[in-house]
Amino acid sequence: MEFSDGHRQPRPTYRVLKSLPQESFANERQRSSIRLFVQDPTSPVRLYDLDQPLLNDARSYFPDRTPDRHSEASKSARQPVFEVRDRDGAGWRGAIITDDAGDPWLIYADRHDHFHAHVADAVSATVSQATGSAPLDNKKPTRADYKIRDREERLVVELLWRGEVINRVIVGIAEALKSSGPTPVELPAAPGQPLTASLTINFEDHEPPQVTSGGLELEQSSSLATVELKCFGPSHRAIDAALQEILPFIHSETCPPDAHYDLDGNMVVWLTVSHTKLAQIMAASELADPQTGLPAVEPQPLTHLHYVSRTGLTEAIIKGLPQRGVCGLWFVPTQDEGCNLPVCPDCERQLPTAQRVADLIRRHLSVQ
Repeated sequence: MEFSDGHRQPRPTYRVLKSLPQESFANERQRSSIRLFVQDPTSPVRLYDLDQPLLNDARSYFPDRTPDRHSEASKSARQPVFEVRDRDGAGWRGAIITDDAGDPWLIYADRHDHFHAHVADAVSATVSQATGSAPLDNKKPTRADYKIRDREERLVVELLWRGEVINRVIVGIAEALKSSGPTPVELPAAPGQPLTASLTINFEDHEPPQVTSGGLELEQSSSLATVELKCFGPSHRAIDAALQEILPFIHSETCPPDAHYDLDGNMVVWLTVSHTKLAQIMAASELADPQTGLPAVEPQPLTHLHYVSRTGLTEAIIKGLPQRGVCGLWFVPTQDEGCNLPVCPDCERQLPTAQRVADLIRRHLSVQ
């Protein structure tokens, strides 16, 4: 949202967003969210993340440099007006101004020929006798635009926190599996809460991995492990907020979670986790970050647990972004489903993780 100099990224006003052609947005997911937002501005939308040619061009300039100044429009507006371009050939142009805080806004857009013919009048600072206001005043960001921006920025901060909680839990579970002992995890402070919380992750009462006559087949296993989360911290709100993110991510619906307070007043939560989910978490903790991009086809319904990186798994759960598994299949893992699904056999063949998790579970059993 912000650059290193404290200024925000370029974003469109609500008025100009309605004027942009739907086909200029990168994918149907964005087009659908924009249509809903135009009908109901209270609906959540992430304008900072929009993949749209004029906004992309603006982001390529700010904050290190500025686009070309449109001299006629700048003279008419009595302030700098910068021109951004659709460089994909559609011929649209946009006008950017900066507000009193120095933050850039896309305030006007039109097709190339119309833009140059009308932009000076559209952003004129001269008060019209007919309306009693200047056209520029009607183009500048409104109080509603700032409220929408502030709401989005609060949402982004919350999403970043949620993602970091999941991120640290993935690492903690993987380390607890490998260490055969309790693993401490420091959790980030929730937005608006100065106090933090921490966990100790441990495994208890393991159920042995299923074995067939052909050998271990963990990728199809319905075996469960019990994960013990011991929660520390002075803030019950911080602990509760973190658990609301953690439980749906790892807990199997087969058994309800169990919780109590120990003699020191710390909350202890026991969760059941499928061995296949542990394999996905272990793979996520070790895989490199995914390549950016969007699928050329619609992601398939979730029928298996696929292996993706920690960043990819977190982004999919928190933002609902499609991810490409090690097997090459695009899918959208979610926070509240799939914990009991089998591991994708193609992912397992390319990155043998389920077998390694089974060996670690057997090692845990041998020392209990």
